[in-house]
Amino acid sequence: MRTIRDFKCSTGHTTEELVESGVTAIDCPKCGTLAARTISPVRCKLDHSFPGEADKWARRHEQEARRQTSE
Repeated sequence: MRTIRDFKCSTGHTTEELVESGVTAIDCPKCGTLAARTISPVRCKLDHSFPGEADKWARRHEQEARRQTSE
């Protein structure tokens, strides 16, 4: 099975490649050095599934913080 994975070489180049599962290193397409597989951060956004929920959470969070500082 092939999946897209992130790789980073020792010179700092990062790249995404479609590779077979189990591949942990490739040749960097930019400089040719060995690039090891890295784990990229998960990207998610609350508003994608629940529009406006992130803003509502931020407002409630700010209101609670103001309430606690005024006590």
